[in-house]
Amino acid sequence: DHRDLHSFPTRRSSNLVGAFESLVRDLTKSTKVVVTWSDACYPSLEMRLSETVKVAPVIFESCFDTWGVCEAENWCIEVHHEGTICFGHGRPGFVFLGSRRDS
Repeated sequence: DHRDLHSFPTRRSSNLVGAFESLVRDLTKSTKVVVTWSDACYPSLEMRLSETVKVAPVIFESCFDTWGVCEAENWCIEVHHEGTICFGHGRPGFVFLGSRRDS
C-alpha cells in the first residue's frame, strides 16, 4: 500500500543521517535491525536500532543503496543513491519479501 511508504528527498549525505534519526526517533531502540547493502561484497549486519543510529554515517557512506529492515516491528528504511531516504511500514500480518517466519 503506497500510503505506508514515505520518501524524504535530501541532497547531501549529512542530511541523510538527520533524516534517518528523525524517522527512527519514535521506534523501539532495542529492536534488532538487519542492515543490507546493494553491494553483495558487504555482509548484512544485525544490530540494535540504537547501535545503527550511532554508526549511521559509516553505514550510509559504505555503499550507494542501503536498507535497514526490522522484521519484529515490520518496517524497512531505504537510503537510495539519488539522495532519498524512504520508510515503509507493513500492516499486521504483512511479511516483507525475503522474511522467513517459522511455523
